[in-house]
Amino acid sequence: MTIFNNQITISTGDLKKWGYLAETKAGYISWYKEVGGVIAEIKIYVDINADMPFMHLSYMHQGTTVEHTIDLVADPSNLGNGKVWYFICPISGERARKLYYIEGRFVHRNACKGSLYLSQTLSHKGLKLHKLFEVAFAEEKINEKHFTPYYKGLPTARYKSIMKKVRKAEGLDMNELLL
Repeated sequence: MTIFNNQITISTGDLKKWGYLAETKAGYISWYKEVGGVIAEIKIYVDINADMPFMHLSYMHQGTTVEHTIDLVADPSNLGNGKVWYFICPISGERARKLYYIEGRFVHRNACKGSLYLSQTLSHKGLKLHKLFEVAFAEEKINEKHFTPYYKGLPTARYKSIMKKVRKAEGLDMNELLL
């Protein structure tokens, strides 16, 4: 069983932020521990101009070089300003915006049968505490530079989600959590 918590991941959002979805580009991606040191590093080549856009990865897994090609597809953005990119999972064939590094391959979360998110393994009290801390950090997101609480005069889904968590946390009994 795999628990998704602090996994090495690649997301289309990260690729866009790093410039890999604007043009054909090659480079390296590294993941770091919280306190220094590289966890992993991969060589990446993305070609969005090919007949079938793809991402090619090269990395070491248990002393063996792994060459891994993942197809990419794009849909027009619902905002009318560009494309929304997706990976095609090499195992399940599903579209995904995030791939997880599991057993030496980057795959969609559904490709790993029996896998769970960390929150699915917590006790009832542990889950309440987790949600309380999640709210504390969610409120900080509202103050981030590029956070958009409203779009065309209506609250965004992200803003609604954060405010729902805040209202839910306000109703929690701290004594109940600490007992």
